[in-house]
Amino acid sequence: RFQIEFLFRDAKQHLGLEVCMSKDQQALTFHFNTCITALNFAKVDDKMNRTERTSFSIINYKLSYTMKSDLNYLYSSLILNLQ
Repeated sequence: RFQIEFLFRDAKQHLGLEVCMSKDQQALTFHFNTCITALNFAKVDDKMNRTERTSFSIINYKLSYTMKSDLNYLYSSLILNLQ
């Protein structure tokens, strides 16, 4: 039960589960499914790339992904400027 509660908490706080402004049932269903699917993909990706056994945190995952993306951008910019 706690895992399900953590799933919904993370989806609400960090993935915008409650942000959809549509009143159409099909659009709401799509939005909810997309948020939960994104969270599940993040959990699977984190589990595959993790070396030590720790609990999953969407905050740490988002931070890690953002830092990797920023470092890749900076690295590619430096290579382009050096050539």
